[in-house]
Amino acid sequence: MISAVIPAYNEEKFIGEVVEKAKKFVDEVIVVDDCSTDRTAEVAMQSGAKVIRNEKNLGKAKAIKKGLEEARGEIIVMLDADMQHDPEDIPKLVEPLLNYNADVVLGSRFLLKGEKSPILRFLSNKINRFIVSKLAGRKVTDSECGYRAIRKDVLKEIDLNEKRFNIEPYIIIQASLKGYKIIEVPVKKIYGMEKSTVKKRDILYRLYFYIKMWVRKRRGKI
Repeated sequence: MISAVIPAYNEEKFIGEVVEKAKKFVDEVIVVDDCSTDRTAEVAMQSGAKVIRNEKNLGKAKAIKKGLEEARGEIIVMLDADMQHDPEDIPKLVEPLLNYNADVVLGSRFLLKGEKSPILRFLSNKINRFIVSKLAGRKVTDSECGYRAIRKDVLKEIDLNEKRFNIEPYIIIQASLKGYKIIEVPVKKIYGMEKSTVKKRDILYRLYFYIKMWVRKRRGKI
């Protein structure tokens, strides 16, 4: 069984399309509505998703964790609700897990040649993937892409208690250092006019996260 977990906050514009497209490739779609102020939960439910609604905004990490706890699949696909992740790429992420060629499959927007991303986003991703690669002890071409597929038994061995957007690199670092086989597959980049949801405090959290991971790795406590 394959489950899709989609954290969402004020995504009524896109969530219906994401759910309907994802349903073609998975057995269940779980949308965790992080206390949206629009019709995200209603649209997701009408589109066929199981909806979990947070009574207050808890951030992406806790939304993902709640969705993972509810997912029944042996394979979990994580993707965003804003259509920057094309659900048509789900089979590409899942196939290596079904064939037992990987434990974790990461989507990478930088493995497709000829595609460009906004310059600030490109530079930010370049810095982050360099640091995450060093912490994980393996090369990662796109540490910030939240589009990925993971075996549920692997997730049970990983600590998911990180804040907001730090959950994405944290999963990579832990899985790598625990010896799980990680591969990357190319996924399409879809950049629209949507504003980034990353806030100044997320940048501070990320800096603190990197320092914390470096110290914990030095002490062998990851």
